[in-house]
Amino acid sequence: MVVEGSIVKRTLASLKKRLEENGNIIRFQGEEGYLSRVECTFNSPASDEELKSFEKETGFILPNDYKEFLKISNGCRLFDDVEYAEKSNYIA
Repeated sequence: MVVEGSIVKRTLASLKKRLEENGNIIRFQGEEGYLSRVECTFNSPASDEELKSFEKETGFILPNDYKEFLKISNGCRLFDDVEYAEKSNYIA
């Protein structure tokens, strides 16, 4: 599968494909080689209007690559441990 576009789009497309092929669960190797089963979930994309509104209201200008990420998924939960139902702190 060839995905055109930015590295953000290619990386997320690859991760989503792996997740789809494995029932939204992948194996993750942590410290000292420990393997765990983890789940990743993605929020719905942000619209251009939402991003413009955010920048206008806060005065913050988001980097283009982060805007591209938000247009694919307006946040996500990464690497939630399935086996122990522990939620990680890796939230984008």
